[in-house]
Formats: sequence, C-alpha cells, structure tokens
Amino acid sequence: MLKVGDIVEAKYQGSFNEFYKGQIVGVQEGTIVDVLYSDGEIDKGLDQSHVKGFVPYYEGESIEVKRSAD
Repeated sequence: MLKVGDIVEAKYQGSFNEFYKGQIVGVQEGTIVDVLYSDGEIDKGLDQSHVKGFVPYYEGESIEVKRSAD
C-alpha cells in the first residue's frame, strides 16, 4: 500500500504512457493519491493503478534522458 513520502513513478494525469518520478504527498480513500513530480508538477486525485514503486537505477544501466530545448 502506498503512503505519504513514498518515492514512486506515475503516469501524469493517469493518461500518459510514460512514467515520471515523484513522491506521494497525499493519500485519500486508500487508493487515490496525490503525487509531486520531480519537475514540480503535482497530480491530485490519481488512482493508484497509475502509480508504481520507484526502483533505483543500478550502475551501468542504460537510461533515456529527455532534455528541453534551450
């Protein structure tokens, strides 16, 4: 069960295909959560079916980085 303070990955607004890193900042009714993403956006009232626990990266793992245009 998710709790306040958990580091997670969540689908923004429950409708994006990609998961974004964030932290649980609120839990309502056990299955509805509020997520504060690492970029400062907040998602309120997100069903926990769109959230998964964050698994830390391991050394040497290949990751994808997206940058905004300067």
